[in-house]
Amino acid sequence: MRVITLIQIVIFIIGISIDCLSQDRQGKKGSSVLMVGHDLGRPIFGQAFASPDTRASTKYNYFIPSLGYEYGVAKKWSVGSKLGYYNVYKEYNRNSMSLNSYTLREKKVAVSVFANYYLIRSKKAEWYAGAGAGYKRTTFTATGDYIADPNNAEFSLLFKTGCRYYFSKHFGAFVEGEYQPFPSVVLAGVVYSF
Repeated sequence: MRVITLIQIVIFIIGISIDCLSQDRQGKKGSSVLMVGHDLGRPIFGQAFASPDTRASTKYNYFIPSLGYEYGVAKKWSVGSKLGYYNVYKEYNRNSMSLNSYTLREKKVAVSVFANYYLIRSKKAEWYAGAGAGYKRTTFTATGDYIADPNNAEFSLLFKTGCRYYFSKHFGAFVEGEYQPFPSVVLAGVVYSF
């Protein structure tokens, strides 16, 4: 979580250094934002905490995109929804008596609704926090000596914080950290504001 906050602070400081905080960006009822992102947390940090033996003998393939939409309901508030997909293929090769090779594919589909409160808005940068609820469906398939977890579905609460930096009136980039129901931990991507 410290890495997420540090990235947000750096992007926000860049925004402040370019623009004055007195000018609001799209902070009105009726403004909309489209977001397309991909998870950075699992590909970068997922293997960092694994044991050296696991890292050496495991191959990962990550595909974790998301698509979101936000609608401004007031100067500091917006509501929105997000659809996320998680597809991870893991191949483990180890020649030992205790564990042989296996493959595992884990797929998740998540949808959520949320409300964001904008803590700070400048002409080029926005910093926000949000909360909501979501639904997640998970399926597993495995081969070899791995017993796949049962498929499941669950409802959960969503908490997130993020920042956006706009390169032009409509286009920008974002970084967002979130907790449940989405598989992503650190989400980054592009935004279109209109």
